[in-house]
Amino acid sequence: MIRAMIHYLECLSLRSKLILSFVFVILIATLISSLITYYQWKRDFYAQVREEGSVLVQTLAQGSVDPILRHDFSTLEEYVNTLLKKENIVYVIFTDRHDHVLAGGDQEIAIPPEVIKQGLSSRQPVLVQNFRSGERGMLINDISVPVLIDGKKWGAVRVGFSLVNVEREIYSNIVFALLSAGLSLAGGIAVALVLTRIITKPVTRFIGSMRRISQGDLSEKIEIASPDEFGQMADSFNRMAHSLQESQEALRTTFAELAEKQKLAALGELSARVAHEIKNPLGIIRGSAQIIVDGKTPLAIKEEVGRFIIEETDKLNHIVMDILNYAQPQNRASVLVDINRLITDNRALWEKALAEKGTIVLSVALHADLPQIHGDPNLLQRALLNLVMNAGEAAQPEGSVSVETFSTEGADAGVSIADSGPGMDDATMEKAFEPFFTTKKQGTGLGLSIVRSIVESHNGSITLERRAEGGMKVTIVFPAART
Repeated sequence: MIRAMIHYLECLSLRSKLILSFVFVILIATLISSLITYYQWKRDFYAQVREEGSVLVQTLAQGSVDPILRHDFSTLEEYVNTLLKKENIVYVIFTDRHDHVLAGGDQEIAIPPEVIKQGLSSRQPVLVQNFRSGERGMLINDISVPVLIDGKKWGAVRVGFSLVNVEREIYSNIVFALLSAGLSLAGGIAVALVLTRIITKPVTRFIGSMRRISQGDLSEKIEIASPDEFGQMADSFNRMAHSLQESQEALRTTFAELAEKQKLAALGELSARVAHEIKNPLGIIRGSAQIIVDGKTPLAIKEEVGRFIIEETDKLNHIVMDILNYAQPQNRASVLVDINRLITDNRALWEKALAEKGTIVLSVALHADLPQIHGDPNLLQRALLNLVMNAGEAAQPEGSVSVETFSTEGADAGVSIADSGPGMDDATMEKAFEPFFTTKKQGTGLGLSIVRSIVESHNGSITLERRAEGGMKVTIVFPAART
């Protein structure tokens, strides 16, 4: 039970914990204050009644010496009747030196024997005792004073004071104290709510800003104008975010420069690769041209050879375009792009291109609330086409390619392209995005490298993984457009 309560408290928000702490402290303080006030009132009221009663009974004892000595019953009864008219006096009893009742013995209040016995044996000048009488348990303050003459006891006076009014007064004061405590508690809770809001509001701002910065928005700023620790933290936080933004820009520039240098450094490798790639097509074109110019070649063969020239020319054009796309800087446009719309517009083109590779089924699943991104539609279209064609080549001659969009936990936009092909081993996966790396007999090995360049130019990320059911999956995530 206690562990469950502790776990529940640990799961509460900071605001709830602060409110509960304030309320608990106020409640305990109010309870202690009320108890102390109650006991002080009770003690003071009872002390006042005892003091006033003792003075009254002592005065009565001094004034009844002669009537007791003379057994003047009428005077004593007159004293009794006069005192009983007072609101809080419930009985008055006069006794002689033999403890015989002289007056007031016909009272309705039954005095407990132990109270009477204590009064008879007491040698105190004033004896005060309390007892409850009747079905309702009325509290009575019994005060007895001996009548002394030259130090010798000649009688006694016993007066009973009802404490009903005193208890009623105490009860009224308790009710008033509880109401005051309730108002204090309500006021304390109101103050606690205001204080916790003042304390937790900057914390909430910090959490929101840190979440946005973790999502890549380093332009986030916290506006807290207070001169306290929160204001100082906000100022430090803003300076940190600005410093991170400057560092990110510097790193981005450095990486771009390094990428360009890597491209230039790869020109030697590119030249060798290009020479190898264009050697065979040029040889085929040259041989085909010789056949065409030979006057003895039949027309049908010339037509077939002409088609060879066209095919090899297309291959050369493809090689040249790959090299140009890789070598030139990615100067992209920046407009709002709906990736779902981009996929829908190009789906027919993809299906046609995949059909040329074999019996390949293309399936598309689009996320309904996919956020838009800032980017260049032409570059994004080129990257997606490249990935779909690669997936189709892996899945051929019979297989499937799936394209799916999704939204990440950070509300960014994602696209995954999966195939049902044989997959890749670890060594191939490690080098898949490197320039000029390929496992195909034909091609420059620049396709995935170009795709990665396009994705990174959009501040996105690209990953490659094996599917449990077989084949590979490429996942791209782009930061959502911030309004």
